[in-house]
Amino acid sequence: MNNIKNARKAKGLTQTELAKIVGVTQGNLSAWETDRWKPDMDSLKKLCGALNCSADYLLGQEPLDHSGSINNIYFHLAKEMEEMQLPESDIEKILDFARYMKQKNDQIKK
Repeated sequence: MNNIKNARKAKGLTQTELAKIVGVTQGNLSAWETDRWKPDMDSLKKLCGALNCSADYLLGQEPLDHSGSINNIYFHLAKEMEEMQLPESDIEKILDFARYMKQKNDQIKK
């Protein structure tokens, strides 16, 4: 079972609205939501961006994590950096900084 429908409804979008954002027909989106078809990689990336969740969640592999976990943050940072077409070395520096900030925040919480 996939979670595309759950994520779409959580965002308050209709099938028609999400289909337009992703660039597919409402029929395609309906087929994805009912597991008749799986989205291609390009469409899956667009779904993840539009619904602000991971591909694993959309495809039913993990629960949606609204807690702001570090893994969820890494996923979104990496996706943003890929869209900006930054070199991998710059992306790694950004992730290192995120790790540093997480460690610093963890120490403050103690």
